[in-house]
Amino acid sequence: MKLIYIAGPFVGKNNAEIQQNINAAVDASRYIQDVWPDELCPVCPHTNFGGLELMGTCTQDQIMGMCIALLGKCDAILMLPGWEDSRGAVRERDYAEERGIRRFYREEIGHMPVNEIHAWLENYRQEKA
Repeated sequence: MKLIYIAGPFVGKNNAEIQQNINAAVDASRYIQDVWPDELCPVCPHTNFGGLELMGTCTQDQIMGMCIALLGKCDAILMLPGWEDSRGAVRERDYAEERGIRRFYREEIGHMPVNEIHAWLENYRQEKA
């Protein structure tokens, strides 16, 4: 099973915007679980670490360090809409690019790069065979 990291904005102007960002990441994770339940495991830092910052137990820099460590264990990264405006998501994308981690881009909420992910998984299946 391959791990796919979900990257997108977390911080927002208010709690409603933060919750909207978390929901977008959770929705992408659920979609991945529904379509590829036996092949892909979504890694969603929004749910893993988001509460730590909101509760004040960790700084944003500490959380970003944990996110990068987790991303380093993943096989791919899915960039959610709005990632370009998020310092954290840009850093995650740059890290993935530097290390050759496969990158996928969800350009809009209704669009998931299904064909690209299917092709990537098919290559993986053939390599294993």
